[in-house]
Amino acid sequence: MAVLVADPTTGAAPLDVTFDVSGSTAPGGVHRFRIDFGDGSDFTTGTELDEPIVHTYATPGTYTAVLELTSEYGQTDHDTEAIVVGEGTEPDAEGPIALLAADTTLGDAPLAVFFDVSLSSSPDSTLVGFRLDFGDGTTPYVGTNFSQSIVHLYVEAGLHTATLAVTDANGDAGIATLDIVATTEGGGDAPIARFEWDPEDPFIDKVVTFDAGASSDLTGGIAKPQAIVVYTWEFGDGDEAATTQETVDHTYTWPGTYAVTLTIYDDDGVAGTATDEITVRGAVAYVTSLLGGLVSEIRLPGHAITSVPLGGGSDWALGVAVDPNGSFVYAIGTDLSTPSALTKVRTPDLAVVAEEELGVEAAVIEMHPDGDWLYATGFGGGDDVWVINPSTLAVVDTIAVQTDPTTVAFAPSGDFAYVPCPTADAVVVIDTATRTVDRTINA
Repeated sequence: MAVLVADPTTGAAPLDVTFDVSGSTAPGGVHRFRIDFGDGSDFTTGTELDEPIVHTYATPGTYTAVLELTSEYGQTDHDTEAIVVGEGTEPDAEGPIALLAADTTLGDAPLAVFFDVSLSSSPDSTLVGFRLDFGDGTTPYVGTNFSQSIVHLYVEAGLHTATLAVTDANGDAGIATLDIVATTEGGGDAPIARFEWDPEDPFIDKVVTFDAGASSDLTGGIAKPQAIVVYTWEFGDGDEAATTQETVDHTYTWPGTYAVTLTIYDDDGVAGTATDEITVRGAVAYVTSLLGGLVSEIRLPGHAITSVPLGGGSDWALGVAVDPNGSFVYAIGTDLSTPSALTKVRTPDLAVVAEEELGVEAAVIEMHPDGDWLYATGFGGGDDVWVINPSTLAVVDTIAVQTDPTTVAFAPSGDFAYVPCPTADAVVVIDTATRTVDRTINA
């Protein structure tokens, strides 16, 4: 269960908020957590629930912070906190301090926005009234009840600047503003979204800068880049960002080709979208140290090597396998006096998260392409292949093949597994759906 607690949840910009995730729990233990602060800044990820996270909200607005909790079994849960950041005069300035917040600042028109003026104050007097101009040409709201929620419907798409003016008993005034972007798919020519990235040929673990400076908005056939007010990014690896700036930095931790999508909104609230593929090079390899009882991660091109001892006091490290998304590594170890043990290692921090005795003398292990099952073969004789559940690390099935199977290789589709048995001069083909021998190919 994901539990996110924020303190404080309201205040003036810049606002330092401390997030606490220590109340979170997950079946089998917590694999990792990720907090999206909702203001377009980089996510924070970690594994230690007891450490508080402090984030600074620099810009006024209402933000939804989202905690994503992932268990060791791959299950996810979410919790949210609403953070209201107001804009006002400096704390040491004379006169009242106006603070204006809203439950949302971006959405499709017609857009209903609930405004909150209750954070306003006067250090040396009493607030007596306020005037809220919605910025869309409609009649401003005038009132004296600062605790009430004021709702306004933005019918027309566009960028609207709401302005709050508060007055105190001394006759002094304070001003605050808040931008509201009401979007629409129609109502004008869509802005043209374009972006590029640097370096053009990126590697894992290196910062990639995405630049949307070539994007533009067309008004009367004239390109106006300054008319774009919001840039949202989807990086293709599950991470997202929203910003008012043309550039944003992102780091990929796993090689592959990712579809990056940029969506821009102009000051009329019209959206434009562009998608391009970025290929991130590099490699992540996992190897074992036979006599050292270690499993090591090697990240290229930087050749960074990190090693961790296997659990259970294994003196020898044998086979190793990694799941398709790179979240976990599975390594077989033994002390030669007991059956083999299987250690599960979390890749972000190379932490041992589980270790179980298999009850069999396994030596070589491979992961099925879909990541649902591990297949292992033994050493020192035998004629079996074992199917292992990667969540529980338990042997769930035994498939009899030929004498002395050496390893397992899967077809790209995962439909078949191929097991060489050199003593019998044969290769045994296993149907992975039924976990039975489909045929034997003799040399």
